Amino acid sequence: MKLPNPRNLKRQNLQLLNFCPYFKQVKGHWIDTETKKLTKLKHIDWGASWDHVNPDPERVRCGKFRMLFEARNIIPSFCLSCWKVCVTPRTLRELFDLRDIQIEMVEENPKCWCKCGIEMRDWTPGKIYGGYFYTNSYEVGIERWKTVRKNVSEKISPDVSVILKRYCTEFEINTGDSSKYLRPEGADAIEDMFWHILEMDTLGITQPEWALLETYQQWIQHGWRWGSEEDRKQIEVDHNEGQPLYIIPRTYNPEE
Repeated sequence: MKLPNPRNLKRQNLQLLNFCPYFKQVKGHWIDTETKKLTKLKHIDWGASWDHVNPDPERVRCGKFRMLFEARNIIPSFCLSCWKVCVTPRTLRELFDLRDIQIEMVEENPKCWCKCGIEMRDWTPGKIYGGYFYTNSYEVGIERWKTVRKNVSEKISPDVSVILKRYCTEFEINTGDSSKYLRPEGADAIEDMFWHILEMDTLGITQPEWALLETYQQWIQHGWRWGSEEDRKQIEVDHNEGQPLYIIPRTYNPEE
């Protein structure tokens, strides 16, 4: 990408194209001496609340897509064609059942991109667990929804919610109805500049099995803390020999 002539830069355009102030706040990035791009230590998130059963190589960049949105309130072009099937298990047992479904679907179709885990985001009210299947078009999304709906109904329950939605909810929170979004003028140039200065990293690649032990421990703790009474009892039976995960304190209040 050829940078514009600095003699011709307008202040407003310069503010939009200059990402340095944003990345100074984000921290952890520096300019690589060889690539001359912003980079950070390449790593896999081993404390993740998700089991990345089969991550899409293109969606390794999802964290970077969200950075562009945070910095300029522009939905990246790749995300505009992202359609995802969202499943909401009601118990930890159902979450593990969904994980089994995802593994089976990946064996049948290696391009079935998916993950599952616990919901800890502020904009997922009432959702303790979640599972996601990612596609790159509405047409493929509809077909994936049909397959997931059938598998979930047969192997878990027809009462488990399965929906199809477009791109990340974070985007809709700030830009409104996903069916009405229009890219602002000049968005392509701003996005080109963003990718020109930023190096990709490997965040999002499947965790090794030993690191998934931490993930599953998080699932158990999370479910026992936030799940329904039925869910907690199942967790105690399945994971702690029928006993509470933590001691229930003795109480001394007088009888009423």
